Amino acid sequence: MTRRVLSCRHSKMKMSRGLTFEFEDAIADCDHHVRINTTSVPTEQPMRRRWRARKTAQMILDPRTSPGGDELVFAVAQVLPDLGDHLAFQREVQSAHKKAAFVEEVWVKDIPLRLDVRRQLAQFDHVFVSCAGTVEALAEHIDTPVTYLPPSIDHERFAAHPWPPLAIDVYAMGRRQPELHEALLRWVAADPSRFYMYDTVTGNRSLRDHRQHRGMLAQFVRRSRYFMVSGAKFNCPDETGNQAELGYRYFEGAAAGAVMLGTEVTAPTFPEQFTWEEPILTVDPSGHDLADRIDELDADPDRRAAIRQRNAAGSLRAHDPAHRWRLVLATLELEEPPGVEERIGRLAQRANQIDFTDIERRAKRA
Repeated sequence: MTRRVLSCRHSKMKMSRGLTFEFEDAIADCDHHVRINTTSVPTEQPMRRRWRARKTAQMILDPRTSPGGDELVFAVAQVLPDLGDHLAFQREVQSAHKKAAFVEEVWVKDIPLRLDVRRQLAQFDHVFVSCAGTVEALAEHIDTPVTYLPPSIDHERFAAHPWPPLAIDVYAMGRRQPELHEALLRWVAADPSRFYMYDTVTGNRSLRDHRQHRGMLAQFVRRSRYFMVSGAKFNCPDETGNQAELGYRYFEGAAAGAVMLGTEVTAPTFPEQFTWEEPILTVDPSGHDLADRIDELDADPDRRAAIRQRNAAGSLRAHDPAHRWRLVLATLELEEPPGVEERIGRLAQRANQIDFTDIERRAKRA
């Protein structure tokens, strides 16, 4: 029986969605039943509306479901509006034995939802979200079971063996806190041999290839001595309603075995997901202690190696898409294929073999 994943990859190939497509690729890699739906959806809004209307008309004129049907339809959405595209495939959705939606971003402030969105969610047997604070409120609003599905990272990419030498002093990817950025610029200015890598463009830019993009980012993080992290959309209170959620940077940094630096974590689920010692080393939001923090760590390569080992090993054992797919299948009472256990076992074995001692002692500032 086929488990069909409905993906936005052919209509919304944007930088922010690379993580989503990485998740889809990884579950297809470990579950031989998974097929990723590759039907293109028009990208321009007027064309998309006409396309949806045409798909709806086809179902009205010919309401038959697909013969046999899939064992599972799993609609993956970064945001709720993505579901409108997925549900245009009504024949595939309605004929499936089980239907589930995974929506990464749903904020409590957006509840109650519009009636059309509620009707869309009502077509699924179960809804998974990556915003833990939203689970209870959403479940009460749509009268459908809702489960928290934490972020995950492809460890075959971010935690591949062997680890490369460390060549970047500090890497800050994506959103950043201005005060910390300015502090790092001053830190770099004090010593021309230091290399601080950060983004110089803004916006959700288009991707040529999400696999190449994610592979490049993984190599940057894996080669960084320190990696700056922060909460999900921490600088967008109007969008999040100041709801504190775990950002993907935490998971990317841990998977790559990075020494993570950031301000105090406010997301309530952080201790549940990062259960080991010193997953993040905190600095003041003003950045006044950032240089001292780096100097302190620079003087202790054994401590840095231990931090890296704990982050990488802890992440390998808990935060791969295979771990999330295991949760999805168990929640939906579907059989777990051997590939899931094989991948989880392979990553756990890798976690037991990690040793960053030589890499840290060879680092240029060790």
